[in-house]
Amino acid sequence: MLGVVCKTHHGLKPLHTYDIKGVMNKSSGLQSTDTSIGRPFDHRYLFICLENIRFELQMKELKWERVRFVEDLQREQTLITNAKKKFEIRKQEHVNFLSQRSSNLSRMYA
Repeated sequence: MLGVVCKTHHGLKPLHTYDIKGVMNKSSGLQSTDTSIGRPFDHRYLFICLENIRFELQMKELKWERVRFVEDLQREQTLITNAKKKFEIRKQEHVNFLSQRSSNLSRMYA
């Protein structure tokens, strides 16, 4: 099997040319070289585009960043929830302290 590596999709266009009817033109592009190597290119061959590989790597990196961002958000949400719980507990303790203090003061001055 033949494999062709190109930098971009634009590099693939000159390798395949079609006529008006939509039939592949065998006198230009890759098909024109089959006589020079003595082997026809009627079979399939693989095109590898380096641009696609770069995009795949960027997509994997973005996915990793998204996962990390979601984990950071969950961690921050947990910290906020814990801080709110501690605040509510301390607020209730302070209210209880003030109510006990005021009842002690009212008994003292009564």
